[in-house]
Amino acid sequence: MNCPICNTPNLEPGAITCPECLSELEAFDLIRETDRQFVQLNKDLDQQRSRNKMLVIIVVLLMVCWAVTFALHDTLFGADEKKDAEITALTEETDSMKGEISNLEAENAKLKTDLETKAAELEAATNPPESTTEDETSGKGNKTSEAEAEKTQIKESESTKASSSNKGNIPASHTLVEGESLWKLAEQYYGDGLMFLKIAEANNLENPDIITLGTVIQLPKQ
Repeated sequence: MNCPICNTPNLEPGAITCPECLSELEAFDLIRETDRQFVQLNKDLDQQRSRNKMLVIIVVLLMVCWAVTFALHDTLFGADEKKDAEITALTEETDSMKGEISNLEAENAKLKTDLETKAAELEAATNPPESTTEDETSGKGNKTSEAEAEKTQIKESESTKASSSNKGNIPASHTLVEGESLWKLAEQYYGDGLMFLKIAEANNLENPDIITLGTVIQLPKQ
């Protein structure tokens, strides 16, 4: 090393005095050692600050990662839980609808059975079993035709009798009562319903169907 006072070079390490200027070198050694330690301390402090910064950065990154993971967990697993709840609700609703469909099918089958039973009863009531033979049926038909022919003849004879009895005894007028019409008056007094046209003409009636009760109808002579 060099003397800090006279700059004498190549002094022995650990020398206490300078051989040229006889200066005490121990104090300078202490100052030099203190400077060296101070520089080393500053280096250590810088390294410690760097480590602290790295630790802070690592902690911040860990906190960010934790927050992101927590958010993703809530988003993903929360959505999955929501989907599971929806699937469970849909499954329950489907089971309920299946039960309702089964009940409706049972009611439909019961209604179908009741309808078939009612249809059979109605068919039996509408088409009773035929216990008569064809000869009996034809005989009944002939008897019915004969009875109807007899009734027609009786009506015609009664109408003829009424007309013959009323021909010579037709009143000059007739007061309408409830249930009577010109057609009935023509059958009653003339024996022919078509005579209502002459009655309407004799009474100047434009519409023979519209006549009020109590109207006095003039009866023309034949």
